[in-house]
Amino acid sequence: MEGEKEVYCLEHCKGKKIFGFQIPNHCPHCAEDLKNCELKMPPFRVPSPFGNAKNCPCSIVLKPTTGNFLTDYKKSDNLHMGIVSSFGTVYEFDMDGLRYDKTYTWSRCLVIKDLNKDVDKNSWAQYWDFTLNVVAGQDNWKKIRYDEDRNNCFSFVLAFLRALQCPELSHYARDRRQFCEKYVLPKTAFAAKYISLYRKLLSQT
Repeated sequence: MEGEKEVYCLEHCKGKKIFGFQIPNHCPHCAEDLKNCELKMPPFRVPSPFGNAKNCPCSIVLKPTTGNFLTDYKKSDNLHMGIVSSFGTVYEFDMDGLRYDKTYTWSRCLVIKDLNKDVDKNSWAQYWDFTLNVVAGQDNWKKIRYDEDRNNCFSFVLAFLRALQCPELSHYARDRRQFCEKYVLPKTAFAAKYISLYRKLLSQT
């Protein structure tokens, strides 16, 4: 992803994994030349938990309200949620009301749930967009109705998921806590580990 360095992992000796933005020429533990030796674990790229929303149609996405996960985010920071149409456009609700003109700001986000896996993708995409447009047209998402605690981006996402009537998600969308425990926390927990590793590597360069 643009602006994000790739993280590599391998294992040579002592049962310790080696991480870095590049594959080293020598083992940092025993100094042996890694080009001409047997590795316990061959090099592989550690998958990033982040994606570009425009490439994740029919999904729910999450990012920090300000800044980005890799370099700016702290555990106490607020998060912002949005819904991606089948065309890769992010619909989001904030203090300016419902908007869909800032997809470019979602280039490094967490995909909380990617539902673009239906057998009949065309029918599913049409239904997704139809439901999204119906919910987006409701008065509840006008600028004047925004409330940071009671009617926010999360409210918009859950209202959409309930209207979608998808058994996999709609049940949990009835309760904020259940939805977070089921779908948000596992993603953010995995992302936290990746962020910690990434920042540690940055500090060593």
